[in-house]
Amino acid sequence: MASPVQTKEDDISSLILASLSLTRYACSSLTQLSGGSINFLFRGTLLDALASVEDAGGHALTETSETVILKYSTAFLSVNPDFPIDISRSFSEEAMLRALESFHPQASSRSLAGTDMQVKTPHLYLFTGGNSIIQVHQDLSPSRDFKSILLTAAGQDTDQSFHVFARNTGAALGSWLKAFHEWVDEPTRRALCNAIERNSGPMRKLKYDTSYDTFIPVLEKFPEILDHGTREDLQRVKDIATREFEKPLAGSEHLEASWGLVHGDFWTGNVLVPEHASSPLQDEIFVIDWELAQPGHRAYDLGQMVGDLYERKHFKGVESAFEALQGFASGYGGMTDELAFRTAIHAGVHLIHWYNRRAPTAPLDAPPDKVLEAMTTARDWILRGYERDRIWFQTSALSCLWEHL
Repeated sequence: MASPVQTKEDDISSLILASLSLTRYACSSLTQLSGGSINFLFRGTLLDALASVEDAGGHALTETSETVILKYSTAFLSVNPDFPIDISRSFSEEAMLRALESFHPQASSRSLAGTDMQVKTPHLYLFTGGNSIIQVHQDLSPSRDFKSILLTAAGQDTDQSFHVFARNTGAALGSWLKAFHEWVDEPTRRALCNAIERNSGPMRKLKYDTSYDTFIPVLEKFPEILDHGTREDLQRVKDIATREFEKPLAGSEHLEASWGLVHGDFWTGNVLVPEHASSPLQDEIFVIDWELAQPGHRAYDLGQMVGDLYERKHFKGVESAFEALQGFASGYGGMTDELAFRTAIHAGVHLIHWYNRRAPTAPLDAPPDKVLEAMTTARDWILRGYERDRIWFQTSALSCLWEHL
C-alpha cells in the first residue's frame, strides 16, 4: 500500500501532467527529484523536444532539450504540510527570472586563472498562477549543487587541481554577484524593487525570523561565551537589523550604495555546477532558487555565502571550501569598509544558525568542542564587525574581505 506521502506526490504528478497536457510542455512522465524542502520538484520528459531558445538580443538561453524541471509550489512546505509558507514567493521568483534573461555580465565569466566559467540563471519557460503554481524551468542536468561537490571532497580534497577549481568557482560567483548587485540603472532597479517588494514581505519576514530574530537565543545555549556586555552589543546588532527589515525599502531614499536587490538565499546549495566538475576550464554555473529575492543589504548575500563556505571547512574539514571563500571575496572585490564589516556580521549570524539547520529532535552533527568553537568564532565576527575592528580581522579567517577594498 502506498504511503500518504507517496499518495500526495502521485496526486501532484497527475495534476501537473493534466495541467500541462495542452501546452508546449506536455510531458509523458515525471520523476520526482530530491533536495526540495519548500517546493515539489520533478523532471519531466517532454512529448516533443524543445528547440534552442534565445532572448531578444540573440543570446542563447537554452539548448535543445527533451526534459524540463517542474517546480510545484503550494502554501505549505513540501516536507511538512502543517508548516504554512506564503505562495507569493513564487511571484518574486518569476519576476526575477524574467528580468534576469537580459542580464549578461561579462565580468562574471572570468575566474582567477583567466578561464571561462560562465555564471547564468535558468530560463523560465512557463509560469501558472493560482493557489498552486507550476513553473517549467530549463533542465540543467547533468549538474550538482556546489555544496554536494565540496562535501564529496571532504577529507580528501588535497588535489591541487580541485583547490584551483574551488577558488575559480568562488571567484566567478563573486564577480557575478558584484555584477548582479550593480546590474541595472537606478530607474530600472527602483521599478524592479517595487515589483519584488509587493510579493517579498513574507519572505523578508522569513529571512529575519531565521537569522537576526533567533541568533541570540542560540548563543544563550552557550553561556560560557556570553557576558553582560557581550549580550548588550549583540542585542544592538539585532536591533539594527530589526529596524532595517521593517523599512519600506522600495523608496529611493533607501536605495543607497549598499542597498538594492539581493538574491536572499545565496549559498552553495543554490549554485549548480556540471556533474563532471573537478577542474573544468570552460563550464556553466547556474544560480537557482530566487524565491527569497528582495530589496535588502548586499551583505545578506555576501555574508551568507561566506558563512556557508566557512561552515563546510569548519564542520566537514573541506579545505577547498576555504579556497572558494577566498576566491569569492577576490571575485567580488571593491568592498567598502562598511560593507566588509556588515558581511562579517551576517556571516557570523549565518554560522550560528548551523545549530538550527536540522530536524528539531535530531542530534548535533559535530562534537561539542567543535560546536563551541564555531559559536565563539561567529560571536567574534559579529562583535568585531559591530566594533569595526579592522585590525582584529586582519589575522582572522575573514581577512580576505579586506584584501580587495
